[in-house]
Amino acid sequence: MREIGRVTSLERGIVHLALENELLCSGCESGPEGTRAAGCTVCGALAGDRQRTIQADNPSRLPLQVGDRVVVTLDNKKTVWAALLVFVLPVAAFLLGYAALLVALPSVQEGTHLLGGAAGFGLAVLFAFVWRLVRKKKDWPQVIEKVEAGLSVG
Repeated sequence: MREIGRVTSLERGIVHLALENELLCSGCESGPEGTRAAGCTVCGALAGDRQRTIQADNPSRLPLQVGDRVVVTLDNKKTVWAALLVFVLPVAAFLLGYAALLVALPSVQEGTHLLGGAAGFGLAVLFAFVWRLVRKKKDWPQVIEKVEAGLSVG
């Protein structure tokens, strides 16, 4: 991921950014004149007029001020890992917990099996929370450069 954002606030080494929507939509509007990508209306409906805001790290300690435009980047591996951690792991842990109690206690009511699934789900969410605390800023997007007015990122 490589995007441009505007600095909205600075706080103890944390840069708060509002991502620029025109860049987010550039992929959808890059087709022939008057055409849009199939997912463009879905994206617009989900995002509405809201701006996406993120927190980023400034490892290079660039001198930033509120209002500066900056380039932020996040390694694709980190994005995939975060998606697995947040979406796939809890569902898999729920199914594993449910199946474990189903095999261990086949004669009990289904509610007990569901409690096993809920316990697995809860453990996965707890793991994701602890992982985030341990990793701190290592998995955050990083500010890599300032962008001068009128320039875009390629």
